[in-house]
Amino acid sequence: MENKGLLKIYNETCDRLTDENFTEWKFKDPENLEAGQFCTAVVLYEKRNKWYLEEHNYDRLDESQSTWYARKLKGAYPPKIDQHIMKFFELEKDENLITANSKIRPVILLRKALSDWLNPPNAADHVTSWLCLPLFRYKDRHNQDYVLRDQRLKNPNAFYIPPSYDSCPGILEESATRFQAIQMINENYLKPLKCECRVKEPHMQRPFKLSKTGLELLLYHFYTSLSIFEELKNPEACYQLFKELINESINASIK
Repeated sequence: MENKGLLKIYNETCDRLTDENFTEWKFKDPENLEAGQFCTAVVLYEKRNKWYLEEHNYDRLDESQSTWYARKLKGAYPPKIDQHIMKFFELEKDENLITANSKIRPVILLRKALSDWLNPPNAADHVTSWLCLPLFRYKDRHNQDYVLRDQRLKNPNAFYIPPSYDSCPGILEESATRFQAIQMINENYLKPLKCECRVKEPHMQRPFKLSKTGLELLLYHFYTSLSIFEELKNPEACYQLFKELINESINASIK
């Protein structure tokens, strides 16, 4: 599909401001992931309808041959789940099985996080994940005015990401981040995205990322446009005092 945005404007403008492009090759430490890097992953996203399973024909002698109905979810919660479904899908008492749409998409890595929730004492069981911002390519329904609105930074819910061209790295098609789809993804399920690099020998597929300036611009747009941080106008003094008093109370209680 033909580009609807101005192809080179983000790289050229970043270069005028900071002598950096919007995107850049990842030559150093190419095997390790870092903030701003482009990867692919299975991304969950919302659609209008959700579905749940209802037992149809449960075969106690051969569970793998059991059948289920897919029912459209009406309202906030599904009806009480069938015991056979809970057993077959290894669900706990307070769990439900509801469909989630997913697709392999490009994502931009934002922050790395380590979770010890599942097994705190065992470091080998701690889960490394990344906060990821998924990319959605523009469709025919998105006219040029719509795309240019994103590129002008006038859409609080999205940030325009240009495609690759000439020697500049990038994704295949112009796309937009959608802030509502931001999610944590296990590091094991992330695959670095690569494109052909002809600025350094040997010519080969190399990973790429947003430049420091590009990442800062994206994060600032996210921070300011969604207005979800309005309460944080001057939080530091209160936060530090709260943290200090909490630690004093805990230290006094556990002596």
